[in-house]
Amino acid sequence: MTFAERSAAVEALGFTPRQAAFLTTVALHSGYCLGRQYAACAGLKNAKSVRAFVECLVERKLANRIVFRADRGIVYHLFSKRLYAATGHADNRNRRHASPQAIAQKLMVLDLALAHPELDWCATQTDRISLFITRLGVPSSVRMPNLKVPIFLHGASACVHFVCLVTDPRASSIGVFIRDHAPLLRHLTDWRLDALVPQRVSTDQACDAAYRRALDAAAMSLTSASKADLEWFAKTRPLVVSGDLRTLDMADLHRYRTLVSSLDQRGETRLVNPLVVHHLPHSYTQFGFFAGVT
Repeated sequence: MTFAERSAAVEALGFTPRQAAFLTTVALHSGYCLGRQYAACAGLKNAKSVRAFVECLVERKLANRIVFRADRGIVYHLFSKRLYAATGHADNRNRRHASPQAIAQKLMVLDLALAHPELDWCATQTDRISLFITRLGVPSSVRMPNLKVPIFLHGASACVHFVCLVTDPRASSIGVFIRDHAPLLRHLTDWRLDALVPQRVSTDQACDAAYRRALDAAAMSLTSASKADLEWFAKTRPLVVSGDLRTLDMADLHRYRTLVSSLDQRGETRLVNPLVVHHLPHSYTQFGFFAGVT
């Protein structure tokens, strides 16, 4: 189902198009939402109208209220199987209860999705597997991690954007992501990592440093060549391309030809893709002192 089809099915439950689009986005990306997120999505400044909508969800037994701190507002959890069934995923894991830290991270993802409705989001596991195997031709034998991370494409570009949540000052989750996804990444022609950083958690510099360390550590996994081969190839390729073979002997040329045939040229492009950092304007402090949300 497309997002429009899912939204239309939710609208049929008795919601306006604007409300249905919001609920569909919540169901697909997080299962949890805040009143301020609906207000921003709907362009509402009237707190009474926002409260009436989210409380209606509770009255209709589509959502539960969750209060972590009385002075920090209410979190609403969409749990109704009927609502999720309208999106084509009645047993979506977003219906399940989550820990405070997981809820905070889900809300971070929702903030990004709501801010960029123009992106082509692959929000479910089924959508992601279809993207990689059917659309991009990744062999079904390739080991894929449990793809819980948000994934999107932008316009007609075939570049796959992975969203990585940064929850500590050193941005250690970036290294974990590269390590866990290396078998999949080496089969993608073009991919990019988007780091999602809540307010005051980390910096661009820390995220970039973590990304560079992760790529260096994963060099042998992302390509079929060793790190030393990659470094040698990077220095030698300009000479061969320019026709300057004076410093190369027959053994060098053989090594170069071998690397050309065995080295995944897509991996060379992937290794230099810059990291994109998204800074969220919120700190998610209502969830207490948890990593990444303090």
